[in-house]
Amino acid sequence: MRNISVIVIALLVAVTSAVAEKAPYDYPQMVPQIERQGGDTISQATEIDLGTSVSGTTMGYSDDYDEICDFVNPGAPDVVYVFWPGMCQNGWVEANLCSSEYDTKLYVYESDENNLVACNDDYCPGYMSELSFESGQPIYIDPEHRYYFVVDGYSPGDMGDYTLELSLLYGSTPTQASNFSIVKGLYR
Repeated sequence: MRNISVIVIALLVAVTSAVAEKAPYDYPQMVPQIERQGGDTISQATEIDLGTSVSGTTMGYSDDYDEICDFVNPGAPDVVYVFWPGMCQNGWVEANLCSSEYDTKLYVYESDENNLVACNDDYCPGYMSELSFESGQPIYIDPEHRYYFVVDGYSPGDMGDYTLELSLLYGSTPTQASNFSIVKGLYR
């Protein structure tokens, strides 16, 4: 019996020593989510979902796209995001750059850069852009198409930090979606 006690004690000492010498457990490190930056072209567009707010910069990017949104001016560096509604999602969408830090321009292509569906320059105070019922430029999305959101600047010197917000309006008709948009605007 004494031999068993000595063996048990020896094993406990050995296990305790092994545990004490072992490096502490390496817990997985929590890496902060890096904000998604848009792509430089439609073929490099970054995916975005409804109800999302993404931030980035247009500095260092090329001027690949330019649309006339009320004013004729050469473009600025731009970035591109893509949204694909999927098989079951359709409805009215609003997008805005109202929290950006420069004179923005925002436009949306359906399927490719040859099919412009919405374009806005300067709806929000401070020369920021918004595509909504209030601005007269809502976007109706169809599940069969991809939608490319281009964040651009008014003129070649207009570039910098932006925040793109994308939201689905509730209601299946323009009137229902517009009413929801107006009520939502009261609480901004």
